[in-house]
Amino acid sequence: MATDDALECARLRERVRQLEGVVTEVNAALRESTKLLVRLRPGRVQIPHDRKLLVAASQGWKCVNPFGACPLYRLGEGYFDESLIECDHKIRHAESYRNDRAALQCLCPYCHNVKSRRERLALLEAAAEEEE
Repeated sequence: MATDDALECARLRERVRQLEGVVTEVNAALRESTKLLVRLRPGRVQIPHDRKLLVAASQGWKCVNPFGACPLYRLGEGYFDESLIECDHKIRHAESYRNDRAALQCLCPYCHNVKSRRERLALLEAAAEEEE
């Protein structure tokens, strides 16, 4: 019995270590993204809540996991609930000017942060090249 308890305790410690690693990654990404947001803050397009729910439902309530590193997939099957939904334009709204369901995807906060950060970095790099 004591061996089973020790084994379960070791499993729980490993799970906590994994979760702490994910939290550390997310915090680092958020800090970096905040720095970029201060430098280049795009206008926000309001997406109606019912449209967000329809998009999330059409995805089976899972993050689309665009970069293959979604913490929801590393810790489970990729499902999110209504509190974690972040609706994103597949192509930046400033480029597509579309706000319909086909132009939207739902991501977890981590994946949305990574996608937005990559887009902003690309914009900053393009602006820097134009200045040269």
